[in-house]
Amino acid sequence: MSPAASYLPSAHFSTIAGSIMLSGALILGAHYYTAPRSLSSLSAPPDTALYTSDEWQKTLEQVQTEAAISAPAAPDAEVVSQLREAAKSGNLTDSVARTLFVSVSSAQQEGLGGDFPTQDKLIAEAAAQLQPGGGPKYAATDLRLGTQDKASLHLWGNGVMAALGAHTAASVNDTYVALGEATDNNDKSKLAPLRAIGAAYAAIGADIMALKVPPTLSPLQLKMSNTFAAIAATYPDLEKLGSDPLRALAALQNFKLYMEEESRLFTNVAQELSKNGILFTKDEPGSAWSVYVPSAQ
Repeated sequence: MSPAASYLPSAHFSTIAGSIMLSGALILGAHYYTAPRSLSSLSAPPDTALYTSDEWQKTLEQVQTEAAISAPAAPDAEVVSQLREAAKSGNLTDSVARTLFVSVSSAQQEGLGGDFPTQDKLIAEAAAQLQPGGGPKYAATDLRLGTQDKASLHLWGNGVMAALGAHTAASVNDTYVALGEATDNNDKSKLAPLRAIGAAYAAIGADIMALKVPPTLSPLQLKMSNTFAAIAATYPDLEKLGSDPLRALAALQNFKLYMEEESRLFTNVAQELSKNGILFTKDEPGSAWSVYVPSAQ
Protein backbone atom coordinates (compact mmCIF):
# COMPACT_ATOMS: atom_id res chain seq x y z
CA MET A 1 0.00 0.00 0.00
CA SER A 2 2.90 2.42 0.70
CA PRO A 3 3.90 4.32 -2.50
CA ALA A 4 7.23 3.43 -3.99
CA ALA A 5 9.86 6.10 -4.45
CA SER A 6 8.10 8.76 -6.49
CA TYR A 7 8.96 8.79 -10.18
CA LEU A 8 7.74 12.37 -10.21
CA PRO A 9 8.28 15.22 -10.28
CA SER A 10 10.64 15.38 -13.22
CA ALA A 11 11.99 18.65 -14.54
CA HIS A 12 9.35 18.79 -17.26
CA PHE A 13 6.56 17.96 -14.82
CA SER A 14 7.74 20.67 -12.40
CA THR A 15 7.77 23.14 -15.29
CA ILE A 16 4.09 22.41 -16.00
CA ALA A 17 3.14 22.97 -12.36
CA GLY A 18 5.25 26.12 -12.13
CA SER A 19 3.76 27.59 -15.29
CA ILE A 20 0.25 27.21 -13.90
CA MET A 21 1.14 29.03 -10.66
CA LEU A 22 3.02 31.69 -12.63
CA SER A 23 0.04 32.44 -14.88
CA GLY A 24 -1.77 34.36 -12.15
CA ALA A 25 1.28 36.56 -11.56
CA LEU A 26 1.62 37.23 -15.29
CA ILE A 27 -2.02 38.32 -15.51
CA LEU A 28 -1.62 40.69 -12.57
CA GLY A 29 1.57 42.09 -14.07
CA ALA A 30 -0.03 42.62 -17.46
CA HIS A 31 -2.90 44.54 -15.97
CA TYR A 32 -0.57 46.67 -13.86
CA TYR A 33 1.47 47.83 -16.83
CA THR A 34 -1.48 48.31 -19.19
CA ALA A 35 -3.93 49.93 -16.76
CA PRO A 36 -4.36 53.69 -17.39
CA ARG A 37 -2.83 55.88 -14.72
CA SER A 38 -4.84 58.70 -13.16
CA LEU A 39 -3.42 62.07 -14.20
CA SER A 40 -4.25 63.47 -10.78
CA SER A 41 -1.78 61.06 -9.23
CA LEU A 42 1.00 62.54 -11.44
CA SER A 43 0.23 66.17 -10.79
CA ALA A 44 2.44 68.36 -8.62
CA PRO A 45 1.67 68.40 -4.89
CA PRO A 46 -0.44 71.32 -3.65
CA ASP A 47 1.18 74.33 -2.07
CA THR A 48 1.83 73.54 1.58
CA ALA A 49 0.87 77.09 2.43
CA LEU A 50 -2.74 76.19 1.78
CA TYR A 51 -2.71 73.88 4.79
CA THR A 52 -1.69 76.71 7.09
CA SER A 53 -4.20 79.24 5.80
CA ASP A 54 -7.79 79.80 6.84
CA GLU A 55 -8.88 77.98 3.68
CA TRP A 56 -7.64 74.56 4.87
CA GLN A 57 -11.16 73.11 5.14
CA LYS A 58 -12.09 74.17 1.62
CA THR A 59 -8.82 72.73 0.36
CA LEU A 60 -9.54 69.39 2.06
CA GLU A 61 -13.05 69.26 0.59
CA GLN A 62 -11.66 70.01 -2.87
CA VAL A 63 -9.09 67.19 -2.60
CA GLN A 64 -11.78 64.75 -1.46
CA THR A 65 -14.06 65.78 -4.34
CA GLU A 66 -11.30 65.33 -6.92
CA ALA A 67 -10.45 61.92 -5.48
CA ALA A 68 -14.07 60.80 -5.75
CA ILE A 69 -14.27 61.98 -9.35
CA SER A 70 -11.09 60.18 -10.37
CA ALA A 71 -11.98 56.90 -8.60
CA PRO A 72 -12.79 54.07 -11.03
CA ALA A 73 -16.40 52.99 -11.34
CA ALA A 74 -17.20 49.54 -9.97
CA PRO A 75 -18.04 47.02 -12.72
CA ASP A 76 -21.53 45.61 -12.97
CA ALA A 77 -21.62 42.53 -10.70
CA GLU A 78 -24.09 40.71 -12.94
CA VAL A 79 -21.94 41.22 -16.02
CA VAL A 80 -18.87 39.95 -14.17
CA SER A 81 -20.81 36.89 -13.00
CA GLN A 82 -21.96 36.15 -16.55
CA LEU A 83 -18.41 36.47 -17.85
CA ARG A 84 -17.14 34.05 -15.22
CA GLU A 85 -19.77 31.48 -16.15
CA ALA A 86 -19.04 31.91 -19.86
CA ALA A 87 -15.33 31.39 -19.15
CA LYS A 88 -15.91 27.94 -17.67
CA SER A 89 -15.41 24.88 -19.83
CA GLY A 90 -14.78 21.17 -19.57
CA ASN A 91 -11.05 21.87 -19.63
CA LEU A 92 -10.18 22.88 -16.08
CA THR A 93 -6.88 24.48 -17.05
CA ASP A 94 -8.57 26.80 -19.56
CA SER A 95 -11.51 27.41 -17.24
CA VAL A 96 -9.39 28.50 -14.27
CA ALA A 97 -7.18 30.69 -16.45
CA ARG A 98 -10.17 32.45 -18.03
CA THR A 99 -12.14 32.95 -14.81
CA LEU A 100 -8.99 34.18 -13.07
CA PHE A 101 -8.50 36.68 -15.89
CA VAL A 102 -12.09 37.94 -15.51
CA SER A 103 -11.74 38.17 -11.73
CA VAL A 104 -8.46 40.07 -11.93
CA SER A 105 -9.90 42.42 -14.55
CA SER A 106 -12.90 43.10 -12.31
CA ALA A 107 -10.66 43.76 -9.32
CA GLN A 108 -8.46 46.11 -11.35
CA GLN A 109 -11.50 48.13 -12.41
CA GLU A 110 -12.31 48.61 -8.74
CA GLY A 111 -8.79 49.77 -8.05
CA LEU A 112 -7.96 46.47 -6.30
CA GLY A 113 -5.84 43.47 -7.11
CA GLY A 114 -2.57 44.40 -5.47
CA ASP A 115 -3.74 43.91 -1.89
CA PHE A 116 -3.40 40.56 -0.12
CA PRO A 117 -7.11 40.11 0.76
CA THR A 118 -8.12 40.50 -2.88
CA GLN A 119 -5.38 38.16 -4.07
CA ASP A 120 -6.37 35.58 -1.45
CA LYS A 121 -9.98 35.82 -2.64
CA LEU A 122 -8.99 35.30 -6.27
CA ILE A 123 -6.84 32.30 -5.35
CA ALA A 124 -9.69 30.82 -3.30
CA GLU A 125 -12.10 31.22 -6.23
CA ALA A 126 -9.68 29.43 -8.55
CA ALA A 127 -8.98 26.68 -6.01
CA ALA A 128 -12.71 26.06 -5.59
CA GLN A 129 -12.81 24.74 -9.15
CA LEU A 130 -10.23 22.09 -8.22
CA GLN A 131 -12.32 20.48 -5.50
CA PRO A 132 -13.36 16.89 -6.23
CA GLY A 133 -17.06 16.41 -6.86
CA GLY A 134 -19.43 13.67 -5.87
CA GLY A 135 -19.96 11.88 -2.60
CA PRO A 136 -19.00 8.43 -1.30
CA LYS A 137 -19.86 5.54 -3.58
CA TYR A 138 -20.99 3.19 -0.82
CA ALA A 139 -23.39 3.70 2.08
CA ALA A 140 -23.91 1.86 5.36
CA THR A 141 -26.90 0.11 3.79
CA ASP A 142 -24.49 -1.63 1.39
CA LEU A 143 -22.70 -3.43 4.23
CA ARG A 144 -23.18 -7.17 4.78
CA LEU A 145 -22.90 -7.69 8.52
CA GLY A 146 -21.60 -11.01 9.81
CA THR A 147 -21.09 -12.39 13.29
CA GLN A 148 -18.77 -10.94 15.90
CA ASP A 149 -16.35 -13.74 16.73
CA LYS A 150 -12.74 -14.70 16.09
CA ALA A 151 -13.60 -16.99 13.21
CA SER A 152 -15.40 -14.16 11.40
CA LEU A 153 -12.56 -11.73 12.08
CA HIS A 154 -10.04 -14.24 10.75
CA LEU A 155 -12.10 -14.92 7.63
CA TRP A 156 -12.64 -11.22 6.99
CA GLY A 157 -8.94 -10.41 7.43
CA ASN A 158 -8.03 -13.02 4.84
CA GLY A 159 -10.77 -11.75 2.53
CA VAL A 160 -9.51 -8.17 2.48
CA MET A 161 -5.95 -9.16 1.63
CA ALA A 162 -7.21 -11.68 -0.94
CA ALA A 163 -9.05 -8.82 -2.67
CA LEU A 164 -5.80 -6.89 -2.97
CA GLY A 165 -3.99 -9.95 -4.27
CA ALA A 166 -6.65 -10.56 -6.91
CA HIS A 167 -6.09 -7.15 -8.53
CA THR A 168 -2.34 -6.78 -8.87
CA ALA A 169 -2.76 -4.16 -11.61
CA ALA A 170 -3.52 -1.67 -8.83
CA SER A 171 -0.05 -0.20 -8.49
CA VAL A 172 1.14 3.13 -7.13
CA ASN A 173 4.54 2.64 -8.73
CA ASP A 174 3.08 1.94 -12.19
CA THR A 175 0.91 5.04 -11.82
CA TYR A 176 3.91 7.29 -11.22
CA VAL A 177 5.89 5.62 -13.99
CA ALA A 178 3.09 6.25 -16.52
CA LEU A 179 2.76 9.89 -15.50
CA GLY A 180 6.51 10.42 -15.51
CA GLU A 181 7.10 8.84 -18.91
CA ALA A 182 4.21 10.76 -20.46
CA THR A 183 5.64 14.01 -19.13
CA ASP A 184 9.31 13.39 -19.93
CA ASN A 185 8.59 12.14 -23.45
CA ASN A 186 5.64 14.47 -24.11
CA ASP A 187 3.78 11.34 -25.20
CA LYS A 188 0.13 10.88 -24.22
CA SER A 189 0.24 7.22 -25.22
CA LYS A 190 2.30 6.54 -22.08
CA LEU A 191 -0.84 7.30 -20.06
CA ALA A 192 -2.68 4.27 -21.50
CA PRO A 193 -1.98 1.95 -18.51
CA LEU A 194 -3.77 4.31 -16.13
CA ARG A 195 -7.24 3.14 -17.16
CA ALA A 196 -6.57 -0.47 -16.15
CA ILE A 197 -4.91 0.63 -12.91
CA GLY A 198 -7.92 2.74 -11.96
CA ALA A 199 -10.29 -0.12 -12.75
CA ALA A 200 -8.25 -2.42 -10.50
CA TYR A 201 -8.58 -0.04 -7.55
CA ALA A 202 -12.34 0.19 -8.13
CA ALA A 203 -12.56 -3.61 -8.17
CA ILE A 204 -10.69 -3.86 -4.86
CA GLY A 205 -13.19 -1.50 -3.24
CA ALA A 206 -16.12 -3.52 -4.61
CA ASP A 207 -14.65 -6.85 -3.49
CA ILE A 208 -14.01 -5.60 0.05
CA MET A 209 -17.51 -4.17 0.23
CA ALA A 210 -18.95 -7.57 -0.73
CA LEU A 211 -17.37 -9.30 2.28
CA LYS A 212 -19.37 -10.19 5.36
CA VAL A 213 -17.89 -7.91 7.98
CA PRO A 214 -17.91 -8.28 11.78
CA PRO A 215 -20.00 -5.37 13.16
CA THR A 216 -17.09 -3.73 15.01
CA LEU A 217 -15.12 -3.43 11.77
CA SER A 218 -18.02 -2.31 9.58
CA PRO A 219 -17.21 1.45 9.81
CA LEU A 220 -13.62 0.77 8.79
CA GLN A 221 -14.68 -1.47 5.91
CA LEU A 222 -17.07 1.18 4.62
CA LYS A 223 -14.35 3.81 4.75
CA MET A 224 -11.81 1.51 3.10
CA SER A 225 -14.13 0.69 0.19
CA ASN A 226 -15.09 4.33 -0.34
CA THR A 227 -11.45 5.38 -0.29
CA PHE A 228 -10.55 2.77 -2.91
CA ALA A 229 -13.45 4.07 -5.00
CA ALA A 230 -12.16 7.63 -4.57
CA ILE A 231 -8.67 6.53 -5.63
CA ALA A 232 -10.14 4.94 -8.75
CA ALA A 233 -12.08 8.13 -9.51
CA THR A 234 -8.85 10.13 -9.83
CA TYR A 235 -7.62 8.10 -12.80
CA PRO A 236 -9.85 9.59 -15.53
CA ASP A 237 -8.43 13.00 -14.59
CA LEU A 238 -4.87 11.68 -14.39
CA GLU A 239 -5.31 10.48 -17.98
CA LYS A 240 -5.83 14.13 -19.03
CA LEU A 241 -2.29 15.16 -18.10
CA GLY A 242 -1.48 16.08 -21.69
CA SER A 243 -4.64 18.05 -22.49
CA ASP A 244 -5.67 19.45 -19.10
CA PRO A 245 -2.59 19.56 -16.85
CA LEU A 246 -4.25 21.51 -14.04
CA ARG A 247 -7.00 18.90 -13.71
CA ALA A 248 -4.38 16.13 -13.72
CA LEU A 249 -2.27 17.86 -11.07
CA ALA A 250 -5.33 18.30 -8.85
CA ALA A 251 -6.15 14.61 -9.33
CA LEU A 252 -2.58 13.65 -8.46
CA GLN A 253 -2.80 15.62 -5.23
CA ASN A 254 -6.07 13.90 -4.34
CA PHE A 255 -4.58 10.53 -5.29
CA LYS A 256 -1.76 11.02 -2.80
CA LEU A 257 -4.15 12.10 -0.05
CA TYR A 258 -6.43 9.09 -0.61
CA MET A 259 -3.48 6.69 -0.60
CA GLU A 260 -2.28 8.13 2.71
CA GLU A 261 -5.79 7.78 4.13
CA GLU A 262 -6.02 4.17 2.95
CA SER A 263 -2.71 3.37 4.61
CA ARG A 264 -3.97 4.80 7.91
CA LEU A 265 -7.15 2.74 7.64
CA PHE A 266 -5.22 -0.47 7.04
CA THR A 267 -3.03 0.30 10.03
CA ASN A 268 -6.12 0.77 12.20
CA VAL A 269 -7.60 -2.51 10.99
CA ALA A 270 -4.33 -4.36 11.61
CA GLN A 271 -4.28 -3.03 15.16
CA GLU A 272 -7.86 -4.16 15.73
CA LEU A 273 -7.11 -7.66 14.46
CA SER A 274 -4.01 -7.85 16.64
CA LYS A 275 -5.93 -6.60 19.66
CA ASN A 276 -8.45 -9.40 19.18
CA GLY A 277 -5.70 -12.00 18.94
CA ILE A 278 -6.26 -12.75 15.26
CA LEU A 279 -3.15 -14.38 13.81
CA PHE A 280 -2.44 -15.63 10.30
CA THR A 281 -0.03 -18.25 9.04
CA LYS A 282 2.52 -17.26 6.43
CA ASP A 283 0.55 -19.17 3.79
CA GLU A 284 -2.63 -17.14 4.35
CA PRO A 285 -3.40 -13.85 2.54
CA GLY A 286 -3.99 -12.27 5.95
CA SER A 287 -0.31 -12.59 6.80
CA ALA A 288 0.14 -9.35 4.85
CA TRP A 289 -1.39 -7.46 7.80
CA SER A 290 1.99 -7.82 9.51
CA VAL A 291 3.28 -5.08 7.19
CA TYR A 292 1.10 -2.60 9.07
CA VAL A 293 1.63 -3.98 12.57
CA PRO A 294 4.84 -6.07 12.57
CA SER A 295 4.44 -6.95 16.24
CA ALA A 296 1.19 -8.76 15.43
CA GLN A 297 3.06 -11.82 14.20
